Amino acid sequence: MSEEIKQGSVVIVAFKYQESNQVKKRPALVLEVFPKSYYLCQITSTDGRGKRPGKWIEKDSDVGQEMGLLNSSYINYVQAKEVMKTMVFIPPSPVGYCFLINQILQEIDDL
Repeated sequence: MSEEIKQGSVVIVAFKYQESNQVKKRPALVLEVFPKSYYLCQITSTDGRGKRPGKWIEKDSDVGQEMGLLNSSYINYVQAKEVMKTMVFIPPSPVGYCFLINQILQEIDDL
């Protein structure tokens, strides 16, 4: 039985490239859950500090370990989008949880 995906869950998603129809598997942070979709923030290993709004998470920090990160990563607030639940890879269960979700949501609201 898989764990429920909820606000703050970290999932693996098929994100489409903006310039083509190709997709790339990448982690994402669930900001909101809808009946047939999720609103997600893309997580990338490219450090965006000072370039775009977001949050850098060290892989070996308590937050990084709880999120299940394989690398230190940047939660890119600009790359937030709604994704159909079918784009979340099987098993459709979270790989981790971000206990900073309320702080992140507030930072996004403040943009």
